[in-house]
Amino acid sequence: MLTQLAFVAAICCAFSYGAVFDPYSRRYGICKDTMETLLDVPSGSTSCKLVSGLYAMSTKAALSAAQNATYNQWIQKIETDVVKNVAISTKKAKLIKIAALFEKLQFDQPVIYSKVQYLNITTWGPFETVIQVSSEWNQMSSMELIVATSSKGNCKLFDLLLSACSADAEKYTALSAFIESDLKIIVKDKTKTQKDIIKAVFKAFKTKFFTGTRSTWMTYFYTLDLSGYFTFSQWNEVAVTYERETTVEVTLAGQGMDCPFILSLNATLSSTTYTLTQKGFIKQLMNYFIQQWSTTITIEARLTLISMKYSESIDLSYSYFGCLNSIQINGFGSFWNLIIFSCQKPRLPTTCGCPVPTFSDEVTTEMPEMPTTEMMTTEVTTEMPTTMMTTEMTTEAATTDFTTEMTTEMPTTEFTSTQATSETTWDSTFSSITFPSTTQGCSCSCEM
Repeated sequence: MLTQLAFVAAICCAFSYGAVFDPYSRRYGICKDTMETLLDVPSGSTSCKLVSGLYAMSTKAALSAAQNATYNQWIQKIETDVVKNVAISTKKAKLIKIAALFEKLQFDQPVIYSKVQYLNITTWGPFETVIQVSSEWNQMSSMELIVATSSKGNCKLFDLLLSACSADAEKYTALSAFIESDLKIIVKDKTKTQKDIIKAVFKAFKTKFFTGTRSTWMTYFYTLDLSGYFTFSQWNEVAVTYERETTVEVTLAGQGMDCPFILSLNATLSSTTYTLTQKGFIKQLMNYFIQQWSTTITIEARLTLISMKYSESIDLSYSYFGCLNSIQINGFGSFWNLIIFSCQKPRLPTTCGCPVPTFSDEVTTEMPEMPTTEMMTTEVTTEMPTTMMTTEMTTEAATTDFTTEMTTEMPTTEFTSTQATSETTWDSTFSSITFPSTTQGCSCSCEM
C-alpha cells in the first residue's frame, strides 16, 4: 500500500514540476497510419467518415449562414470530384487530391479555414493534419520534379508549370522568361545538392517572380495542378521544410531571451490576441523552457522537449491546442509548424539524394506552344495567405539509383482525370526516360 501511495505521489510531483511524457509525434504517427480509413463508408451510411466528419464540424466552428453555405459547397465538391471519382483508384491518391482542396479553402476562404483548421475530424485527428500527412506522401515525387534535367536544361517542374498556365498568355510569357533568366541557371549548378536546388528555386519564385505587380499571381500559381502529381503549393512545401531544417538550428539556439523561440513566446505576453489566462499559461511554458535550456543543449533534445511539453499542455485543456498553434515563432513559422516539423524531421533525408541524371533526347522536352489571346482566362487575384505548410521527405528518395529500369512508386500517378494540353510528355515513373550510362554526380560526400 505504501509503495502504491509513493508511486502516486511521485506522479503528482512530476506533473507539478512540469515533467512530460510522450511527444506529439506518437499521435501524429497514429493519424498518418490510419488516414486512409477516413474514406471508409460506415455500415448504414451513404458518405465516408471524412465527409460526414467535415459536415459535423460546421456546428463546432460557429460558421455564419453564408459561411456555412460556402463550406457545405466545398464539402460537396470533395465528395463529387474526388471521393466518388472512380478514375482515382487508390485512397492515398484521393487523399492527396483532397489535401489540395483543403489548401484551396485556405487560399479562397481564409476566415472559414481559420475556424476549422484545428478542429477534429470525428475521432481521427485535426483537420490540418490531413494536409501535413499528405505532404509527407508527396516528398519522393516532389524531389523527382526537380532533380533531373532534360538536355535542353528543363526539368519536370518547369514544363508542368508552363503547361498548367498555358491558357494565360501574360503569365505564360512571364514564367517562360523567368525560367530562362533565373531557374535554368539554378538547376544546372552542379555545386548544389538537390536540397539546395529545391530551396533556391523556391526562393527565386518568392523573391524575384512574385514581386511588384506579379505579387497577386501567387495564389493563381500555387493552386495550379501539376498534371499527374499535385498542386504547385504542395511542391513548395518540401522546399519550406528544407528551409526549416536549417533555420531550426538558429530558432532553438541560445539561452534565455537570446533564444529566438523563447523571445517569440515572450512577445505574446504583450499581444492583444491572447487572453490573460492564455498569457499566464504561455508565461509558465516560457519559464519552463528557460529553465530546461540550461541543461538541454542540443537542438534535437530541445525539439523533443517542446513536442513532449506540447502534448502535455493540450491534454490539460484542448483550448490550448489552437492557442499554442497560433503563436508565431520569429524566422520559422508558427508553433504548429514547429511541432509538425518535429514529427517529420526523423524521416528527412540526411543526404541530398546523389545522382542527378540528365534526360536523353529521346524524351520530348519542347515547351508548350505560346497560347493565343483567345486562350486567355480571367486572372485570379485572391491574396495568398502567409501561412506555409510543412512536409518531409522519405529517405528512399535520397538513396535511389536512377537507372533505365527504375519504376519509382508514386502515390500521385492516379491523378490522370485532367491531363495538361502540352507537347511535353513526362512519365511519372521514369519508365519512358533513357539515362546516359554515366550520371552527373552531385557535390556532396554521400555514397554514389
